[in-house]
Amino acid sequence: MKDGDGERKLAVLVAIDVVGYSKSVERNEAKTIATLRKYRAILDPMIESMGGRIFNTGGDSVFAEFGSAVQALKCATHFQRDVYEKNRSLQIMDQMFFRIGVNLGDVIEDDDNLLGDGVNVAARLESICQPSGVCISKAIYDLVKDKVDEQFHDIGLQRVKENQFHAFDVLINETKRRQRKNTHSRTKKISLTVLATIVATIAVFFLVRPDPNSKDIDLGFTLPTKPSLIVLPFQNLSGDPEKIFIAEGIAENITSQVSRSSDVFVISNNSAKKVAGMDLDSSEIADAVGVRYLMSGSVQEAAGSLRVNVELIDAIEDRIVWVDKFSGKTEQLFEFQDLITESVFKNLQINFMSKLGGSSNHSSHWSSIEEMRLFGEGRRHLLKWTPDAHNEMERVVNEVYTGPQSSGPAHLLRGWLYFQKVMMDRPEHRELNIAEGRRMAQLAFDIMQTPNPLVLGAWFDLYERSYDAAQQKVTEAAGMGSPTGDMLAVGGTVYLLSMKPLEAKKMLAEAMRISPFHPAWYANRYATSLAMLGENGEAKKVAQSIFEKAKSGEIFSLQGSRALVTLALIADRENEPKKARDYVNEIMQIQPSFTQKELDKQLGMLKDQNLLAEYKRLLDKYGLPRD
Repeated sequence: MKDGDGERKLAVLVAIDVVGYSKSVERNEAKTIATLRKYRAILDPMIESMGGRIFNTGGDSVFAEFGSAVQALKCATHFQRDVYEKNRSLQIMDQMFFRIGVNLGDVIEDDDNLLGDGVNVAARLESICQPSGVCISKAIYDLVKDKVDEQFHDIGLQRVKENQFHAFDVLINETKRRQRKNTHSRTKKISLTVLATIVATIAVFFLVRPDPNSKDIDLGFTLPTKPSLIVLPFQNLSGDPEKIFIAEGIAENITSQVSRSSDVFVISNNSAKKVAGMDLDSSEIADAVGVRYLMSGSVQEAAGSLRVNVELIDAIEDRIVWVDKFSGKTEQLFEFQDLITESVFKNLQINFMSKLGGSSNHSSHWSSIEEMRLFGEGRRHLLKWTPDAHNEMERVVNEVYTGPQSSGPAHLLRGWLYFQKVMMDRPEHRELNIAEGRRMAQLAFDIMQTPNPLVLGAWFDLYERSYDAAQQKVTEAAGMGSPTGDMLAVGGTVYLLSMKPLEAKKMLAEAMRISPFHPAWYANRYATSLAMLGENGEAKKVAQSIFEKAKSGEIFSLQGSRALVTLALIADRENEPKKARDYVNEIMQIQPSFTQKELDKQLGMLKDQNLLAEYKRLLDKYGLPRD
């Protein structure tokens, strides 16, 4: 078909681009161009051998046409895997990374060139692709899904500039499973001045908080008066996906160490991981979480040698505050962590030693890097909350814990194992599990002097209904520097179950500020606190938002069901029995297995058991099954 002077046709299009090419050229133009030529010497013959042709190039970009979607995808994945292997043998400064987009679309022939939306979408797919990855359109996915030995991850409908398309990641190399984007989410700015005003506005923030993967993020946080920081996950450039624990561990440990100072506002690790998975630049990340400074870096480990690159960015002034690299033996990892942490304090003009008690004492407290890896594995099993995962966690704990001489984290991990045993083990073992768990928490605190063991100890106090002791521990933990989101959320839960909803509300609001992309249970506890205080309007807004997210599949149905319980109880309080019954019916729709026993899991440790009984009576009246 003719379109003007060109022939219109359907084509398989591949767009290839270098990650960070412009910055690399600025640093060393000649070397960058020479390096690109070496990679093109791999790419160009590969395209030709697989039936493709290059129809356009520009600087670092290459556009190719294929007659087969399968061959196009094979070429893209083979090239990325070859580059990945090549980079493993190179020094960091000699490495080059690529993004590739593959699309099936309508094009117009212009001599040997191709023009049109099909080419534009291929370029857009490349722009949202993860480094070292391949991103394909749904049209390509439908053609290749049953014909190639690859795994795919649906990232949903995307909108980039004037183009809208459905995209899939090909799970190769270190491609992460990104959450689906919601291109229809819209954001509103929230005026947050200081932490005290967050308490009044946090419910509104939760309602308008965009999808965690949306590019259109602008939460409008007012910066804290003290230095504010997010430590982004470090890149694993080791060429071995199993070494990711080193990159993740160093970022988490630096966050933990910096958090020991009350003079720094630090975003939680969980939110840092989520925002790092978005397609955002430095200023957009700073806006999304409400901080001024960003730390990022990379880790390369091979044959007992370690290299850590790190930089600290001032997102407000758009400048690099500090950049450094550390090279040495792998066993020097913890020493590097301490040096990096000290440099952060120096560059933020905070006295490092005075804030950390005069001695760094290795920020991680690990006895070895292998122990750090096992701790991360054990924690992942803990969070799954299944019998099989619990058994796997126990296996890991038995590897890590060797007796009283064990490290602080080893005692802590064993304490969390007993915490889970209280919930999952036979009732006759409950007393023993609580006693041993509390002992582990205390030993961990004696060694580490950090908030986490105190929070764990508070849970065991709650199990025995020692509410004053639990409150004392979370209050002490909250006063140890800048507490984490999880620590504050657990602290808020302790106050909530102790029948102190005002204190719970304040602490949970702080938790949600430190963790802008917080788990839904934070907000559920917050909604319960509001309801207990009689702040029904705000409680309903937060609970309704949780329910909508559960209904759409963004969060687990359990959290949606718990939010519906809050809505039903408020409806009864406001003399709207029909609404209350409708909310209970909604519970049955989204989670048929939900019964009054679930209320015991959520509020079973409530100090006022009469209130819990009243909640059950009301839910029973509106048809929620007892068991």
